[in-house]
Amino acid sequence: MKKIVTITAVFILVISSCKETTSSKIERDGEPDVMNVASENVAMNRAIEEANRTLSNFKTAIQSNNKNYYGFTLKQKFTDADDNSEHIWIQSITYNNSKFKGVVANKPLYEIKVQLGDTITVDESNISDWMYFDNKITKGAYTIKVLRDQMSTEEQKEFDIQNGMQFD
Repeated sequence: MKKIVTITAVFILVISSCKETTSSKIERDGEPDVMNVASENVAMNRAIEEANRTLSNFKTAIQSNNKNYYGFTLKQKFTDADDNSEHIWIQSITYNNSKFKGVVANKPLYEIKVQLGDTITVDESNISDWMYFDNKITKGAYTIKVLRDQMSTEEQKEFDIQNGMQFD
């Protein structure tokens, strides 16, 4: 049960959006904060490129049935009718017949075609990050690392403790 709680806490902190031209945090009553990241953010764009470049590592891990691997999640970009983009974590990932399926783990900020709790087939062309845990070590999580790197050392320690994350 602790594994599920830990993974859920991560989702709460790292939703990102590309509507804004600067980075900002949106606080919502009764809902997790949303981190808006400018679409021109070089570090975030590099993180997304790295996630896509290494997606085969995620596929290998999820297909391995290794008992030390858990918490498989993907982040997918969704776009609304006004061309606002929102990157949302998808949890409980399965991989069958060369397709990822999972459950929308965040309440969308914009009016997009998915809602919290929906089971979807992930659009692999719109994956912006991936992560899983290997014996408590966080693998992937490139966009999380970008946001974490913007925190002070104290904030990073608190973030890691709250989310049970350990990075290589």
